[in-house]
Amino acid sequence: MAHLVVLLVATLVTNLGALGYRFAPTIRRTAVPIEIISGDRACRWRWRHVIGNGVRRLQRLIGAPTSPAIALLVVESLPDGQRSALSSVRRRGDGRTFQLVRLALSVPDRRLAPDEVLAALAEQYLAVTVAPKSKSEQAAVPSADAADRVATLLADLSRSANGAVRGG
Repeated sequence: MAHLVVLLVATLVTNLGALGYRFAPTIRRTAVPIEIISGDRACRWRWRHVIGNGVRRLQRLIGAPTSPAIALLVVESLPDGQRSALSSVRRRGDGRTFQLVRLALSVPDRRLAPDEVLAALAEQYLAVTVAPKSKSEQAAVPSADAADRVATLLADLSRSANGAVRGG
């Protein structure tokens, strides 16, 4: 009898794990609506996963956008080879405002890597969520050791065989 109970519990845990993995994109929603325009279901799922994780990381770092909210539209390409575009503030039917961030998956000569799409996402997310500096705030002046660190980093990157960032 005990052997049967252990077998049933193991089966239940395995099935729940499979359900949790399968419906993870449903459970782990972001506060930012994401719409991927693609005919390929696997492509949509993969990009929703990559971009959703990027948005959650940005929200942990900076916080969720308050007003106006953000909506993401991911398309195959944008006019003039742009990687991303930020629309002006729009109004929804319920009266709330939002800014539409459009991200491209490819530029005219090649397909963008996930890191390049995430970089464009981060740039536009920061443009919407971080308030611009006021005129009274002074820009931070980099120190001499900061310039040395940047030069060292660039030298390390040029020495890397495959162009990957070391230690990241």
